Parts: sequence; C-alpha cells; structure tokens
Amino acid sequence: MQAVFSLLEITFCFIGFDLFLADRNPLPMATNQHDHYEAITGGPDFIYALLHLYQQYNLSQSDA
Repeated sequence: MQAVFSLLEITFCFIGFDLFLADRNPLPMATNQHDHYEAITGGPDFIYALLHLYQQYNLSQSDA
C-alpha cells in the first residue's frame, strides 16, 4: 500500500511540475493558463510540499 501512495505522490509531483513550472521559472504560475505569479494561489505551499516529498523520497532511498 505504501508503494502505491509513493507512486501517486511522484505522479502528482510531475503533473504539478508540468502545469505550474512549465517554463522553468522558479516561481509557480498563478494557474496553468496564466504566466504570472501570485502568492495567494498557494504557490509557496506547492513548493514546500514538493520539498517534503523530495526529502522523504531521498531519505528513504538512502536508507535502503
């Protein structure tokens, strides 16, 4: 069950990358249809969640 959740987390991570960080700008777009950044849309939370996912995945890989 844990492997299924990990696969879903990584899948949604890449979907989020493609939608909101498509132009390689370090700030996520306000929406996938706009090319400007707005803090109120939750971009900082999105990046923070990606950081935690990255840390969780890399720490579990190094322990294996």
